Formats: sequence, structure tokens, C-alpha cells
Amino acid sequence: MKKDEPFILHPGNFVLASTLEYVKVPDNLLLRVEGKSTLARMGILVHTAGFVDPGFEGTLTLEISNQSNLPVALYASMYICQVSVEVLSSPAEVPYNMRKKSLYSRSLGPMVAQTSNLFDKSKK
Repeated sequence: MKKDEPFILHPGNFVLASTLEYVKVPDNLLLRVEGKSTLARMGILVHTAGFVDPGFEGTLTLEISNQSNLPVALYASMYICQVSVEVLSSPAEVPYNMRKKSLYSRSLGPMVAQTSNLFDKSKK
């Protein structure tokens, strides 16, 4: 998508996008990503899966849905989310980049769901 070219998100539709920024979270911080309230007031919900783990590195995948009854134009240059930083009381014992199940580490662009971490392998 070009910077000045709109992406039309139709009512009831969902799309994955990513931030332009590449982040590298140290093991003593976590990030929370929230959608902008102006978009929420238009029915556009921007979400990430909770928070960004200590040790994560990559672009942030955003889950965007249109809950309104009108199509909405989105642009690559729009500010659609905001990030807050939280300092942990101690560094993570096992940062995201050191986990066996760090499926999205060093991502570039939107990442589709990787479901292998949703099942308990020990029960096979």
C-alpha cells in the first residue's frame, strides 16, 4: 500500500497490518499497544494480542476490524495506535526471544496466526 493510497476497510471486515516501526524490547520492559480513541469512535478497533513481551523484536502486528456500518479509509501514514512502556520489577526470567515457542520473533510485516503454541504437546 502506498502512503497516500487508501485501504478501504468495509463493515464487519478484519485485516492484519503492521507498524512501520521495528521495535526491540529489552528484558526488563513490556509494551502495551492500544488503538487511538478517534478511530474507536468511528467503529475501527485496533488491537494486538495483549502486550508485547520482554525480549520481543520485530514489527508489531495489528488486528484491525471495522465494527461500524460504513466503510472507512485507512492510510499507511495514519496514527492508528499508541504504545505505552512498563518497567518490570525485575528482568524476565525467560524473555520472548529465548523461549522455545517464540513464533513471531524478528517479524517484518503482518504475521498470520501460528497455532502450534495453542496445543499442549505433552498430552500426545
